[in-house]
Amino acid sequence: MAIFESVFTTFRKNRPYIFHTFCEEDEITHLCFADDLFILAHADVDSIKTIRVALIFFSEVTDSTINENKSLEFYGRVKEEMKANIYNIMGIAEGNFPAIKKLTYTGRIELVKSMVMGIISYWSQLLVLPKKVVKKLDALMRNFIKGSNGRGGKKVKWTVLCKPKEEGGIGLKNYVEWNKVLTCKHLLAIESKQESL
Repeated sequence: MAIFESVFTTFRKNRPYIFHTFCEEDEITHLCFADDLFILAHADVDSIKTIRVALIFFSEVTDSTINENKSLEFYGRVKEEMKANIYNIMGIAEGNFPAIKKLTYTGRIELVKSMVMGIISYWSQLLVLPKKVVKKLDALMRNFIKGSNGRGGKKVKWTVLCKPKEEGGIGLKNYVEWNKVLTCKHLLAIESKQESL
């Protein structure tokens, strides 16, 4: 994905491109996980055309193509007319976010355990995550599980939820503590000069 990042950076700097509102400060344009790619942008025709041209160029250079049948577009408060314009440019169908508000307390816990914690664990094994990032992730998971940004949901302390089931918890990981363990693991690997860093 380093090739895609290089291509996309070049195109977005030389063509019209507006960052997604929540990504502008950190200049986040895309996220990769395994073989999935999430491209983030403001929903305007010029930005989408820039994305399309970059993807076409990337496909030509790498001989990789987008499977439009397996791809989806997601929107947040975008008018139907703009969605139609974007579809005409990209040719990718609109997807639906999971109905988060309809998830039960147990469903929220399961979603965090199976998806979010898995992704964080994967990246934590590869690199040391900054303490500020880990604290923010921990807070986001805690608020999501409690519902409505921490208002209303179950009144169970996060420290209790993070205990093993045998101790009355539900086995969630406290990533602030988990990050300390993995940091020590990384340091031990460096000290013992392991080749698999």
